[in-house]
Amino acid sequence: GERLGWFAVTEGLIVWYVLDTWASLAAGMATNAVMNTLYAAAVLAPPLIALRPRQQGDVGAVESPRLRPSGPAYAPPPPVGTGWFFGS
Repeated sequence: GERLGWFAVTEGLIVWYVLDTWASLAAGMATNAVMNTLYAAAVLAPPLIALRPRQQGDVGAVESPRLRPSGPAYAPPPPVGTGWFFGS
């Protein structure tokens, strides 16, 4: 889930950066290559670094939210055959 999504977005942006910068330089548009670098460094890198998935045990690692609710408001369904629905 979360880890795979981060890698997919990051790899997509890396492919865009490499291909677009290479094509810009090959076409003689060095200004676009410089703008790609500035955009990647100022706009794309900070959120990707801040949201990167961390290994278990890393300092500052944030626990992922539970996918299933817990607490008094959550009650799992009763097992089949307990008579809770039409005597089943």
